[in-house]
Amino acid sequence: MKMVEIRAGEFLMGSPASDKHALPAEFPQHAVRITNDFLLGKFEVTVDQFRDVMGEELDSTRSMMQESNEAAADAHPVSGVSWLEAIRFCNRLSERQGLVPYYIIHEPELTVSIKRGSDGYRLPTEAEWEYACRAGTTTPWYFGDSPRQLNEFAWHADNSGGNVHPVGQKRSNRFGLHDMLGNVPEWCWDRFDEQYYANSEAINPRGSTRGDERVFRGGGVAHQSYQLRSTGRNMLGMLYGVSNGVGIRVARDIVRSSPDSRP
Repeated sequence: MKMVEIRAGEFLMGSPASDKHALPAEFPQHAVRITNDFLLGKFEVTVDQFRDVMGEELDSTRSMMQESNEAAADAHPVSGVSWLEAIRFCNRLSERQGLVPYYIIHEPELTVSIKRGSDGYRLPTEAEWEYACRAGTTTPWYFGDSPRQLNEFAWHADNSGGNVHPVGQKRSNRFGLHDMLGNVPEWCWDRFDEQYYANSEAINPRGSTRGDERVFRGGGVAHQSYQLRSTGRNMLGMLYGVSNGVGIRVARDIVRSSPDSRP
């Protein structure tokens, strides 16, 4: 996995009242601080990576991929993944690399908790995702106020042919992240609550404590430009994501040695 280090910082999360395309769940815009540096995947997880880690492929009926060339198909982002499958992928990837899995999956109720102190792979929080997507910008898209340049940065309804495309073909944002908008939507850790922004924590928010639906971000190849803004929010139940073509972008905490622990 190619990862990009995202430095801690502050940003305005959500849409300003002047954004005519924003939905109620994107209000109010509010200040958020991310206090820890973290790693985020430079690209969305590909079909080849998913198959290698999980030892299985998603059924072709669950993918928005139409590609006869096997090598090209392997480079497409995996799609049609449920939130719970994304959690299992993160844990399996951690185990493959000798890391402590980040999540504890409680069977048979299928609830998920976090193993504190883990150095394993995880899903980004919604705040981390938007912070990384914006990459220091305050505009609706991470390249400006207008969607005129969208074709350079994203696969979307008007240029994708309705199919996903190999990762990394479009220009990155300022942080060096590709396909944060378009291609496939991406799961986040957070539960979805339409009213959450009104009462969100200002420091390292992790989402609502209520609700069964989980957030996904970024939009995909079926979405129009106004749906691919950095602030757009969507949700599905944790066992769903198949028909919506949702994919994965992994994150990791950065565990730094303290001065006292150095030899």
